[in-house]
Amino acid sequence: EDAYRMLARSLGEPGGVVPSSRRLPEDLLLHAASSLPVLLDVLQPRMDAARAAAESLACHPRVGRVSYPGLSSHPDRGHAANVLIHGFGTRVSFTLLGGERSREAAEVESLRAALRHRFGPHELSVDLAEGPGGVPRIILDVCSDDALGVIDGLDGCLRRAPS
Repeated sequence: EDAYRMLARSLGEPGGVVPSSRRLPEDLLLHAASSLPVLLDVLQPRMDAARAAAESLACHPRVGRVSYPGLSSHPDRGHAANVLIHGFGTRVSFTLLGGERSREAAEVESLRAALRHRFGPHELSVDLAEGPGGVPRIILDVCSDDALGVIDGLDGCLRRAPS
């Protein structure tokens, strides 16, 4: 259903909203089959940049927990490797190292603003979510294939963010 929505959007269907009961037309399936190699060619460098960013974040002194299924430390890595046969995606989430929850929330918001200022929406999408125990998580969607640029920008923002 998600793949159908993505393809519907790329074909111009308004909002890509499709009732789940609707079957996939044969021409859309053919389009999907022919588009997959092209889509993977575009996504692979972004997935590589996301993996590099996740590995870099996992080693950063200001970062607590990093969640990316491509990391060997991820609890579901084995399952993800079997299911996500084309790669682990472009989304990485992380928390800052502990502290008081109110102070941490302010730090996370400050970091979010710094990341949004440093990166445009076509390089890195930044969102916030509440993780287990109410800990704020930063969610990154890597839209750039410049792994070194993403890592450098993340490191710079983490170092300059108030602690």
